[in-house]
Amino acid sequence: MPNNYRELTQKVIEIIADEMDIPAHLILSKARSEEIVGARHMAIMILRNMGLYPKRIAELIGRTPRAVLSALSSFERKLTTDRLLRNIYARATKQLGKTLEISDLPR
Repeated sequence: MPNNYRELTQKVIEIIADEMDIPAHLILSKARSEEIVGARHMAIMILRNMGLYPKRIAELIGRTPRAVLSALSSFERKLTTDRLLRNIYARATKQLGKTLEISDLPR
């Protein structure tokens, strides 16, 4: 596991960027396309599931804690309906060494 939160965040972003075939720098940008926002929300969800608090995540990705909470809520809803997103999320978490069971996914 990376030595600090910044390294962990960067690793999460790199894995998501690779899985979604988008440039890593766009995930932390202010871009608002659906694909980029989905990737950003996925990174937030993974970091939260790894034990980081919303305030810390906000500091690491340059957003407000409220935006992080909103992203978590939005991503949970999207996971329930988007099979492709769910598969990408599962692959990304598996690559991070945190195998995700189907029962762990929000319903």
